[in-house]
Amino acid sequence: MTPLKREFVWDTLRHDIIEQIRGGTFKSDEPILPTGKLSEEYGISTVSVRRAIDELVKEGWLYRKRHVGAFVSSSPPADQERPGTIKVIVFEPSMQPHYRDYVQPLESGLQDVLDKDHIYTVRALLTDQRWEAYLDDARPPARAVVVTELSSEKKPTLMPIFARKKVALVTNETATDDSYGFHYDCVSADHRQAARAATLHLVELGHRRIAHVAGSRSVVAGCVRREGYLSALREAGIASGDELVRETNWLIEDAYGATRELLELDDPPTAFFASSDTLAFGVLRALRERALRVPDDVSVVGCDDLEMSSHTDPPLTTIRTPREQIGRMMGQLLLDRIAHPDKQSSAVLLQTQLIVRESTGPPPEGE
Repeated sequence: MTPLKREFVWDTLRHDIIEQIRGGTFKSDEPILPTGKLSEEYGISTVSVRRAIDELVKEGWLYRKRHVGAFVSSSPPADQERPGTIKVIVFEPSMQPHYRDYVQPLESGLQDVLDKDHIYTVRALLTDQRWEAYLDDARPPARAVVVTELSSEKKPTLMPIFARKKVALVTNETATDDSYGFHYDCVSADHRQAARAATLHLVELGHRRIAHVAGSRSVVAGCVRREGYLSALREAGIASGDELVRETNWLIEDAYGATRELLELDDPPTAFFASSDTLAFGVLRALRERALRVPDDVSVVGCDDLEMSSHTDPPLTTIRTPREQIGRMMGQLLLDRIAHPDKQSSAVLLQTQLIVRESTGPPPEGE
């Protein structure tokens, strides 16, 4: 298996259609959903949908009827996985482009470890509400699960399912929770340290009015990064409150709207710390529309160090999270959990790094 590249998008759909054929959702000689509908449901281009269908036709899972569409073959290929092969299901919360940019290094690190043991992975979206079906219908049965983002909203539903299925589990949480009656492992960046470093960088430059465009607290990173921001302000002797904090759903447009609100304050911020680079992109857009210069008028710090962050105007100061290292550690813990299912739960926090580029500087004179 090669490291993940952009083809991951169409390959996810390919895997999902195969699982639905195996599970009986798509039956022999019946049509699958039209290209446009699949594109809409998965949030991917029609080009990616057609590529997935082309591959499935080549492999014998589907056949085409001219001017009608793709249909399920009456004699699909037999499972080609060797007996004893371990199957891992990777659950993800989103197929949005910026989330893909975030998770791709993590999954590459995960595959680096699992490939050595001939373990193969199938991706599934957390948004489609078919978590248990993925585990029930998988052939061969999945023995392990990786959740790249386990929110507090989905955790009460997912964890009992994982417990019943007795799968080895690794999540992105900062601490494990044994109240669900089984042991599992988690690996995460030290989000508190990341937010603290970002905020103190702005403090050291002389900023006192530091806004936080936060991610949703239903996600671990959103909650803990907010705590790190507030902790840094207290450490610097700066009064903290809700006036300069805006919680978002991790979307560029949310950050854009939050930034516009904050700029309307009687005493607007001179600096912004965004919970992710994606949110920072929305901050930069709002500042640009107001003709505010970065960093001469306002400074901006993001978090995660996405590839695009070094190409913004100006290049974004951010916190680098070790996503590939997180993936490798997830793979190692997963193999250990499969071999030793009853060992105690473990949580690993990995250090982050401040990357100073051109979006931060001292506040304007007189501020």
